[in-house]
Amino acid sequence: MKKILISLIFCVSAVAAGAQSVSSLLVPLEMSPESAAMEGVSHSGWAQFGKWAPGTADCTILAAGAYSTLGSKIALGLDVRSFKDSPYEVTNSSGISSGVFSPSDLAGGLSVYYFINGTLGIGLTGRYVSSTISPALKGSAFCGDLSAIWKKDTFGAIAGVYNLGSKISYGKSSYSLPAFVRAGGYYTVSGVTIRAAADYLLEGAFGALVSAEYTVMDMVTPKVGYHYGNPELGLPSYALAGLKASYYGVGLSASYLFASGTLGGSLQFALSYSF
Repeated sequence: MKKILISLIFCVSAVAAGAQSVSSLLVPLEMSPESAAMEGVSHSGWAQFGKWAPGTADCTILAAGAYSTLGSKIALGLDVRSFKDSPYEVTNSSGISSGVFSPSDLAGGLSVYYFINGTLGIGLTGRYVSSTISPALKGSAFCGDLSAIWKKDTFGAIAGVYNLGSKISYGKSSYSLPAFVRAGGYYTVSGVTIRAAADYLLEGAFGALVSAEYTVMDMVTPKVGYHYGNPELGLPSYALAGLKASYYGVGLSASYLFASGTLGGSLQFALSYSF
């Protein structure tokens, strides 16, 4: 089963560069409805676990989702993702501790894909986002994605705009969600798949990623890649390595980030079943 076209990775923080919030929306997951649409499976379900930026944010990722085709032209996807940072001690103005608190983000999305023909499809996702950065500061917002997918034989491409929506308000202050434009594609030859992608954050940041993976006996797929980004704008550079094993539709995948002071040590696992 072909791997997901890898998104660009942004630092997790309560409020990102450019007066943005909920930057966890930019963290790529091992599986998503969009990745299932790119892979061309009929039905798929998955669960995921990860530790993100363990040396800085130390965020725990939990996610689950499903994808199913309805006839030859329509497919539906559903996904839920939770990001919880490491806890910190809460104190009042007198310095007295009132317990510990963990900042967290929660997002749930519903996706609809319409396949015009065997090679071209359009995807639309609506998403509800809730974010809590302190016991007294919590906000919610709605956003959406619009993308176009093209696949033919060993080629594939995707382009779209993501996280367009309302601002999220934490009390008196409001922040934009991290909207971005993505374009990328893949090419497969002799079991080797080369992928390239570029994202442009609408606040002015840019990043690019290239990766390669090789499938052995249609069962095991190791991958390596490198992402270039501008750390001053919250887009760190890093290297990645990963592995996926699949057998009769059951898949187990893992990815690891290194060569990055910010994201080094980030690790994700996903268990899936597709047919």
